[in-house]
Amino acid sequence: MKTVTGNGNEWIREEFHQIDFGDKRLKERFFETAGLLSSKASGSIYPSCHGSWSQAKGAYRFFSNERVSESAIFRTHSSLFFKLVVALFLILCSICFRIQHHFMNKIPVTTAFAPTFGFFSSS
Repeated sequence: MKTVTGNGNEWIREEFHQIDFGDKRLKERFFETAGLLSSKASGSIYPSCHGSWSQAKGAYRFFSNERVSESAIFRTHSSLFFKLVVALFLILCSICFRIQHHFMNKIPVTTAFAPTFGFFSSS
């Protein structure tokens, strides 16, 4: 599990380090804007920028830049998300097998009612 330290925005750099808009400045503006928006996710851009017009203007310019697209942001986020899901699925499968093995050795098993513990899934 990731820990959040400092201003709490390290996860953004870690999760989106592969994002590419073709310009390093846009990448840095993305990190800054995402950090501001994540600090007040329920608000609009201006309140999320803590009432700073210069920060809000930078965020609006970032989103209006023709190199910035929803698909680039979503593509980066979804590829990392699916990698995490696969890793979590593998961990859950190995844990379930261990639990089942552990209990099967300690609990008498009948042919009519075999005990099942935890969540089991197969592919």
